Amino acid sequence: MLPNATPRKGRCQPAMSSSSSSSTHHLLSDLAIHVNSQETFFLNEKIVCAYLGRLRKIIKQEKRRTQIKISWVEIDDFPCGPSGFELVAGFCYNGGRVSLSASNVSLLHCSAVFLGMTDKVRPGNLLSQTEDFLEGMLDWPLPDVVSCLKTCDSFFPYADSLGLLQKLVSGLLVKIAGGRCNSADHSSASSSSSSPFDDQESPSKLRFSFSSSKPGGRVEWWFDDLVSLSPLAIEMLVKTLGSYGSENNSLTLTRFLLYYLNKHKNWVRHKSKLSSRVYSGLADTAIHGVILGGRVAFSYRGLLWVFRVLCGFGPTKACEEELERMIGESLDEARLDDLLVCGNGGGGGSAYDVDLVIRLVRIFVNSMNQNQSQKMRRVVRVIDEYLREISPDHNLKMPKFVEVAESLPKSARDSFDGVYRAIDIYLESHPTLSFKERSRLCRCLNFDKLSMETCKEIAKNPKFPPTVAVQALMSKTSMLPTPLMPPSPAQGDHHHHHRRPKMHDKLVEISSKSASLSESPRMAKVKEKKKNVGLPDLHVRLDKYTCSPARGTQAKRQVVVPVSEDKGEKMEMNIVRMQKRVVELERACTEMKNQMSRTTTEHHNDSGPPYDGDAGGGLKLMAVLPSSCGESLGRICF
Repeated sequence: MLPNATPRKGRCQPAMSSSSSSSTHHLLSDLAIHVNSQETFFLNEKIVCAYLGRLRKIIKQEKRRTQIKISWVEIDDFPCGPSGFELVAGFCYNGGRVSLSASNVSLLHCSAVFLGMTDKVRPGNLLSQTEDFLEGMLDWPLPDVVSCLKTCDSFFPYADSLGLLQKLVSGLLVKIAGGRCNSADHSSASSSSSSPFDDQESPSKLRFSFSSSKPGGRVEWWFDDLVSLSPLAIEMLVKTLGSYGSENNSLTLTRFLLYYLNKHKNWVRHKSKLSSRVYSGLADTAIHGVILGGRVAFSYRGLLWVFRVLCGFGPTKACEEELERMIGESLDEARLDDLLVCGNGGGGGSAYDVDLVIRLVRIFVNSMNQNQSQKMRRVVRVIDEYLREISPDHNLKMPKFVEVAESLPKSARDSFDGVYRAIDIYLESHPTLSFKERSRLCRCLNFDKLSMETCKEIAKNPKFPPTVAVQALMSKTSMLPTPLMPPSPAQGDHHHHHRRPKMHDKLVEISSKSASLSESPRMAKVKEKKKNVGLPDLHVRLDKYTCSPARGTQAKRQVVVPVSEDKGEKMEMNIVRMQKRVVELERACTEMKNQMSRTTTEHHNDSGPPYDGDAGGGLKLMAVLPSSCGESLGRICF
């Protein structure tokens, strides 16, 4: 009590005659009541003390202590706030009458309990009136029950301590059950052992599927009414059903929680610590229900929708991992649109949640059996599409791109052409990558599983490092046809149409023999020419067969073309020259095909070797190309 304090804000009594004199006005406002340090009400002591037993007791105690008249009373812990006290004051000044409704009965009931407005203080007091009104709750429509429950949000703990919330939640469940059973007898519905959330249908009929036009799936008639309730009220409802957390065994309740949380996903940004805890518990409860329903009740797209909604509410790590496991094991059913989940900081600020896709792929790979190659092929196809989709994202870091590409084992792909397309798009969108980063990116490729056309594109593509272009060409040398080998003198002429030489190690390979050959005069000339032209320094060895004109026998000659071992930025500077060289090689291949066709014809006619002798020691490489390889590159000529 603060008798000498000055009120910060004043309110006159609710009822006051306009003909009252100033002395009457002073008499009617002889008591100032300051509520929760927020607002001050100037009221008549006799009027309010006639109904407020607690206020009457406080004033009597202060009079005995100070022996003076009390003019100021402070109420600091009033749970219903100034708005509730204003309604109470109106009740007192209106002679103990008030218009009760579903929107104010909770507030008035809690105020009456706190202020001691019982029948002992005055018969027919506010508390008894609110209790009688609440008894008729079963006759209220469902929206009125929801409205009454919503008004308890501002004094939720106090209403819970009075048992009011439990009474309202029970009435809410009765109304839902009564509406489901289409029964007008609410009392029989209340006494029934069945819960409104009992699933009367089989899981197959409750399959939770989503489409873009109807993301919420099947909606019960009462979903929209309950969606406006606070998370604390929903938590109490779930606990009343005995289905909170891992005890959730109701698909109907699970569907409602998913619908409720989806409607609240934009509100979660402004939640307090208390509501964050409550939302997290509701998300865990929904996840347990989803896991219980499994793939029988939820489609794959539905599971991904569930994951997107619930992960925004901070479920526990164990529940989130269990839901990821359920989704990852069925990854073969996913489509590209399903995996394009908006990023939430993962993947280095990427527009997509790349980390989620990586985890799902790893879960799928770990759950694979040897007899599920068809499922693996479907996953490979969708992941390659996903790589091409995320490649243009400028915020996608190179290590994350590589991690997605390498999340599948290399043995899972029959072709790496899709990975090459994705890398090409990524290099186009990230032109500032260093030589080292581009080389690391290209290590995702398996050159043996690239098509010939893709290898030709790599060789022409200036965005790829030259070493990668050479590796791609080298991987196809084992596919090159070898020329016919002329028969030796010890062999009969009747075998010369069927003899072929053995395939050599490789037509082109990285060699370390240039150091031993670099001292020869001829090698010095080649090096000098290389410096003038500026060609990259690979060590390329060409094995060829020639015929000696003097002896008519075959002699094997090995020509080593030295080029540098620098795999850094110098090789990148020569890429333009290398591309021009590739164009020249294509022309040379066409000429070689025509020339060898003529040579083969002459060989059949003259029984001569299909090779031109080079008495001067000049360098010339001949190859027999079948018609099917007429447009292929894959040949290196010097």
